[in-house]
Amino acid sequence: MDMKVDSSYIKAQREQRAWSQEHLAEVTGLGLRTIQRIETTGTASYESARSLAAVFGVEVADLRDERAPSGGPRISVPLRPLLGVLAALVTGGALFLASNSFADQVLVDVGVALKATTPGSAAVETSEWFTQFVVDEGMLVENVNDLRLKELRFTIVPILLADGMILIEMQIFEQQGESEVLVTSPRLVIADGQKAEVRTGDEARSFRFSITPRRQSLL
Repeated sequence: MDMKVDSSYIKAQREQRAWSQEHLAEVTGLGLRTIQRIETTGTASYESARSLAAVFGVEVADLRDERAPSGGPRISVPLRPLLGVLAALVTGGALFLASNSFADQVLVDVGVALKATTPGSAAVETSEWFTQFVVDEGMLVENVNDLRLKELRFTIVPILLADGMILIEMQIFEQQGESEVLVTSPRLVIADGQKAEVRTGDEARSFRFSITPRRQSLL
């Protein structure tokens, strides 16, 4: 799974140590081209980010490109015109943005409901899909937490934080012909075992994602 990282922060950490890109590649066990790509594009795999964080003596969350807004239980993220206006409603005491993360496993309950309205008829809401999966935190696995529902594909990546909180990073795509379009990328922090909801769509059609993450003990 690729994640956005702060390339200027990574470069500054390297230069503070008077390291070349070649030396950083050596101490992290990554390839030189990988280091160059990360510093140029600000994109890294989760494993690459973990290697960099370990060498710099920081948390993976410190490397993230944190530009999402915070400040309340309701968020609004600009959408492409495809799905109109996004209303992302987070319940259950959810917050936004990350602090520290740990390597572990997370069990996630996910429910998806479709609400459709046709001219002259009342809105009809039906539960379209429900699943439960366990995944290593920070990992994206096809058909586990990378899933499809009709014309939608969505990913749900959990990352464990301090104080029993779990960061959920989502991406929602919609099929347009032979291509997929990224509709929105909501991020929310949920207390362990509590439920939050993310809603996306427009007046004619909307989807509601119900998400309950639980940290799994590896004893």
